[in-house]
Amino acid sequence: MEIFANQEIESDLNLLQQWFEDHEKLPKKIDRIYLARFYYRSDKDVEATKQLLLGHYDIRKKNSKIFFNRDPDSQNALNTAEFVHFVTLPGLTPDKSQVKLIKLKSSDTNEVHFAEDLANLIMAHDGAASDADLMIDDVPYFAESLIQIVDLDGVSMKHMTHVSLSPLLAFSKFMQKYCPVKITTIHLINCPAYVNNMFAVVKPMLRKETIDKVHFHVHTVESLFEFVPQDMMPAEYGGKAGSVDDLSEEMQNSLRSKRDYLIDPNYWTITKKSK
Repeated sequence: MEIFANQEIESDLNLLQQWFEDHEKLPKKIDRIYLARFYYRSDKDVEATKQLLLGHYDIRKKNSKIFFNRDPDSQNALNTAEFVHFVTLPGLTPDKSQVKLIKLKSSDTNEVHFAEDLANLIMAHDGAASDADLMIDDVPYFAESLIQIVDLDGVSMKHMTHVSLSPLLAFSKFMQKYCPVKITTIHLINCPAYVNNMFAVVKPMLRKETIDKVHFHVHTVESLFEFVPQDMMPAEYGGKAGSVDDLSEEMQNSLRSKRDYLIDPNYWTITKKSK
């Protein structure tokens, strides 16, 4: 784990924050914890952090449909929340990874609004990324990496007909190159027999290193527990983390509490800065 309290680290973050706020190709402000995540992803290399930040906000600027016009209280966000769960599991794995879960709440394909759902997923990640992953004696700590679980229960080939190529390409590039967290593994659980056909839709957009991170759990969910302790999982998977519904509601409440931050253009929109 990385601790967010160290004189050398604080000095680098101060330098980066000032550089960020002065740079014409970046928004006016950045949340301190959000900034630290880029720094840690770049292995505490200041120059590499700068390049990651420039790439991150450039792809946001070029893909406004999935990065802007979001609001936790909007009808779009409420629609997505009724359709799919975005959940951060409490605690960290033994290798100090955070775990997130995506799971359908409804299998009704008429509820899919692909670009809007992607925008709300990114908003959920942005909101969570402004919080520490663990607090110990009021000191924030960061996970070493992220494990992403995608539960395919209820997902059909008909869902794939709602996929829009341009937003998917932008999202894929963002998550692989410019997301401020390190994703170590992606686990597809409750895979249907046609999972290979579904994966074929996105595979051409993925780097080999990303493809190598994907694990399919076709016959049993138990194979997932080699990577994520079962106790960390929600009750629906035999774990002790509470129900998916409750965890999802916690996530939505957290997003609503951060509404002012998430919709503030000073944090997300690039505008000309006064000298």
